[in-house]
Amino acid sequence: MSRLRALDIRQVLPWAVAGTIPALIQVGVLAGGGVRPRDLVIDVSSLSDEIEYYSGSMSLLGIVGWFCAATLFLFAFKLVRREHPLRRALFHLGTLSLILGIDDALLLHEHLPGPDFLPDIIWIIPEGIYALWILKEFHEELQPEWLLVAGAALGFGLSIVIDTMLEGFFEVFASGVVFAEENTKLFGIALWLGVAASIARRALLEDTTADTPA
Repeated sequence: MSRLRALDIRQVLPWAVAGTIPALIQVGVLAGGGVRPRDLVIDVSSLSDEIEYYSGSMSLLGIVGWFCAATLFLFAFKLVRREHPLRRALFHLGTLSLILGIDDALLLHEHLPGPDFLPDIIWIIPEGIYALWILKEFHEELQPEWLLVAGAALGFGLSIVIDTMLEGFFEVFASGVVFAEENTKLFGIALWLGVAASIARRALLEDTTADTPA
């Protein structure tokens, strides 16, 4: 058995730099003032004795789903050859998943500043336009996964409708509305994760087959 060669500094350095990015972001935020260092790093469930350790667990599960999908898409993008027909699709699908995951984790669409007369949904529109462009641009590449894509779109669409249009009408049933919103979104994320697993597997298998000598 041959000896494994250690990684050289050029291979380690990018990951070391990536490891400093969270600290740099925190320094930048803290330099702006008005934010306590503790608020940036403490676990949410530790902020108050009134919050149970399982608070937000289902929402966190959805965020994990987004980032798992992004990892599958972008990992496959990195591994396949440059001329692979699915490579561009993998990049944009991974980027979209990453954007949606960050938005879901930080609730950017609810906290970003905007005109008072515009609803929170205004910040979801650019994400929707990007998603529609991806579906138009790569509809042929996504044909084998069209059922998964359609199911995911249905889940996300229902979640947005419930969040933006029904919540105000059913304040008496607020808990039920939140339950429906979160679970339709989780349904969509689960199917989106299926899209990621399927297309990443297909891309890697096709790439391996192309490299196999006849």
